[in-house]
Amino acid sequence: QQLCKYYGDRSHEDKGNLPRVTEKNVLILKYYSFENYFLFPEIMEKVGVVKSVDEFYDILWEKYNQYLYKLTSVKKMLSKLDISIDSRNDLIANIENIRIYVRGHNLYDIFYGRYKGEREREILNRYIEEADRDAFKDILDAIDSFVYFENKKTDSSEA
Repeated sequence: QQLCKYYGDRSHEDKGNLPRVTEKNVLILKYYSFENYFLFPEIMEKVGVVKSVDEFYDILWEKYNQYLYKLTSVKKMLSKLDISIDSRNDLIANIENIRIYVRGHNLYDIFYGRYKGEREREILNRYIEEADRDAFKDILDAIDSFVYFENKKTDSSEA
């Protein structure tokens, strides 16, 4: 709703240059941002981003104690859900909430920031190949329902 209102307000200022944004043509992701779909430690281990699931949580817990707890998105999550993260086990228990509420680039860069360009693309492609459909379910389900992609599937099957 906020995004639609923002574009609606902006369209009055910048006539004809902005797409018409409605709730029908906006994809609402389950996670805070697209980057958070790449934060499943089991898959990250398979593609070599971390050596193990334990290493993922060790790194995340260290970064949480250093600065993540100070982020506005973390504070809002803790307040909204009325939870606290006081231990590594609390972090593990709340990883799904973290993917949902915490800004993606803050988390993504911890693990993928060292990869740039072609190497990053290669790793992300491998991640997508290793992940089962459930990891990206809400995105894929939405794409399946878009008329544009539905027409492409029909065109492809006829070829």
